[in-house]
Amino acid sequence: MCVPLSDIKAVQGDSGHAQVNMITDAYSHIPDDDQRKNAELFKEAFYEKKNLNPERRALLNSLAKTMK
Repeated sequence: MCVPLSDIKAVQGDSGHAQVNMITDAYSHIPDDDQRKNAELFKEAFYEKKNLNPERRALLNSLAKTMK
């Protein structure tokens, strides 16, 4: 799950930490199982184009064209 920077800044302010990296270094981690699942979902969506709604399929196709 991706957390917006504004949420991290809010946590920084609420917790009293002077630097944002204190929050991200100390409190953020992604379990290996979640990393594997996210990698599989990305592979299916981007490379295999499985389980995509038409809007996402069009976005990925457009992105792929700009990368050529």
